[in-house]
Amino acid sequence: MLLSTVIPVYNAAPYLAKSIGSIITQDLPDGEHEVLLVDDGSTDSSAGICDEYARRYPGLVRVIHKPNGGVASARNAGLKAAQGRYVHFMDSDDWIIPGSYNYVREHYLDGVEPDYLGFWSVTLDSVMRRKWKEESRLDGEVIYDGRAHDYYASGKFLPFSTIGWYRRSFLLDKQLEFREGMIISEDTLFNLNFAMANPVIRLTNSVLYRYEMRDGSAINQRSEAKMRKSVECYEILFSSVMNHRGTHAWFEDGADMLVSNQIVPFMSRVLSAGYSAAEFKALRSRLEAISLLPVKVSGRMSRVVNHIFAHSSLFPVYTMLYRRVFVPYVLPRLSRN
Repeated sequence: MLLSTVIPVYNAAPYLAKSIGSIITQDLPDGEHEVLLVDDGSTDSSAGICDEYARRYPGLVRVIHKPNGGVASARNAGLKAAQGRYVHFMDSDDWIIPGSYNYVREHYLDGVEPDYLGFWSVTLDSVMRRKWKEESRLDGEVIYDGRAHDYYASGKFLPFSTIGWYRRSFLLDKQLEFREGMIISEDTLFNLNFAMANPVIRLTNSVLYRYEMRDGSAINQRSEAKMRKSVECYEILFSSVMNHRGTHAWFEDGADMLVSNQIVPFMSRVLSAGYSAAEFKALRSRLEAISLLPVKVSGRMSRVVNHIFAHSSLFPVYTMLYRRVFVPYVLPRLSRN
């Protein structure tokens, strides 16, 4: 079997028809594809919808029911149950354009079996939806063939686990799993650990995946409790990045670029978390202890972040401006693409 598609499902009933429908209609030959729907303790009708797809498509769709443990836990459960040579992790409210899987098989696995085959996505946020015209174009070309160490050393990195196929035997041999309990950046951390094992990666510029950013999605929820948990997850990521930076001399520039890329979404959650001045100072101390601050890559946003951390006495002012001006008036006008 060529491919296992693993889809964690948690209270996603309104979106499952489009998401699962885009997968079961992919045109891989019979017996070359399976779909694993991992019901992560849903409390809406998602579990029943998943069971109905398994009933309608025996031999293609399987369902795993488990207690709620989060997306990382669900992906790990799907990985353990998968049978394909490759695994594609997909989110339950996203979709992939028709013919994508067979196009990847025919055009990018031409006599080779890399440890990772990546493609591109479009983030359909409120800004992009107003101007995006879906053309469902499959065409593209290989833009990188080589080792992950070289790719990460160049300052580039693999962002999301949903935009590529992973060779399952490589993940199992290296005992690579998603870190459970993380609610954000689990993809970046997983891919960092994956890259440190130095897999052979093949990257393409075919834009096959559609990432739906909805108003109620986890990434858009800004309760203080959710933001504090998100900051904790970013600290786990940053600690791992800086640890690898200290261990691998070749990764110094790459680590700095990865931190620079992640520092702005991290800072947005810090400013939304309701921290006191004392808590903010403690956070700054923890980041200084792992040599993350000041952010080393020059640029306007890095300078802003460094300025905020350097003037912690003004943190309440920055928080007020961010929450009362930036979030309601500026953020909705920014695209995540």
